Amino acid sequence: MLRSAQNRRAYERRRGPVRLSLRFPTIPISISKFAIFPLPTDSIAFQSYCRSTEPITDDDELLHWDTFPPYPLASEHIFQLRLKEICNALHGRRMRLHHEIDLARVKYLTSDTHDDLYREVHRDLIHLLDQAIKLKGILQRFKLSEVDFTMGVHLLQWKARRILALTEDWKALKKGDWDYLRVHAERW
Repeated sequence: MLRSAQNRRAYERRRGPVRLSLRFPTIPISISKFAIFPLPTDSIAFQSYCRSTEPITDDDELLHWDTFPPYPLASEHIFQLRLKEICNALHGRRMRLHHEIDLARVKYLTSDTHDDLYREVHRDLIHLLDQAIKLKGILQRFKLSEVDFTMGVHLLQWKARRILALTEDWKALKKGDWDYLRVHAERW
């Protein structure tokens, strides 16, 4: 039983391109342009969150910024003084999450089938694209405070970054496992 599962996985790795007929979604330019903003890699807040070895938990102080605006705040004036620092910390946190998700996918690929990973990337891509379009609509239609708008744009930037990364993953998986692994090695 174990041997046949190993043989099946080895065959799937060697056979090359995926033959699933999932349709690649169209990524609007208005969404993808948000992914090109540079990261604040010289920021101490970015570096500390990005390189931290502590697990990210549900009680993380930055967790509530992963939802759509408007955001509940006690004092907008006090928050605006720390806005750049919080944005840099969020960049670091989201970069680390992105890396952790990618590592989990690479491990998943080595332990499961290529087609399952291909379907998962497709599902995540569709989900993130839907969220990004909704978030962009909120940012355009509603009158938001400066903090809500800034943090909403920040969230949209990261959704766009993940969409572009998933697009690369999708294209690499269509070519085969080795291309997928190469993309991840180049990314990180």
